[in-house]
Amino acid sequence: MARYQPRHARSISRRRRLVAASAVVVLAGALTAGLVAGPADAATPRVLRLGKVDSVFDNSTFHGVIAFQKVNGLGRDGVVGPMTRAKLARPAAPRVIVRRSGSSLEINLSRQVMIYARGGGVVRIFDISSGSGRLYTVDGQTRRAVTPTGNFHVTRKINAWRTSKLGRLYRPAYFYGGYAVHGSWSVPAYPVSHGCVRVTIAVMDRLYNGIPVGLPVKVYR
Repeated sequence: MARYQPRHARSISRRRRLVAASAVVVLAGALTAGLVAGPADAATPRVLRLGKVDSVFDNSTFHGVIAFQKVNGLGRDGVVGPMTRAKLARPAAPRVIVRRSGSSLEINLSRQVMIYARGGGVVRIFDISSGSGRLYTVDGQTRRAVTPTGNFHVTRKINAWRTSKLGRLYRPAYFYGGYAVHGSWSVPAYPVSHGCVRVTIAVMDRLYNGIPVGLPVKVYR
């Protein structure tokens, strides 16, 4: 789960820049996919954390890097290559669209990311896969796979796997009719769903208790 905790941040603007960097651990020294560099230089506050720190470049790390690349308009390959590494020095500073006193979800379909916000600030950022825009047929009706935009709320949740006519949904949190934020084993770096918002299984497990019924959900492009 993309949780950003910049170390030695000296200003609000600095924290906003740092919050965008999405690798499980990004250190001031060299970083290679699959490896974590040596001790960070305290004078260079670039240590960011997303989830547990275990020196392993696993699936969560990969999706963290994808989220960072999406936010910063980079190629989405999940690799900390030269361009991604260079962007870590001056990452984009994502902000919420609607400032609220409590918690909320904001889903950016253009960037394919979802922000978990609290008190008007960014707490976590996740990579997602939303509606593909392609046509599909179910029950004899042909529809287009589009994720609806607008202001919604979580209306119901299922704390289990649910099998629908369009596939399996892990711990879905519905926000508009049959549209839900849910876990999936397949979360590519591009839109591919029938309209739901896919996140990884690990993300849904960490997120589930933090998205109660009634939670505001904003979906936009």
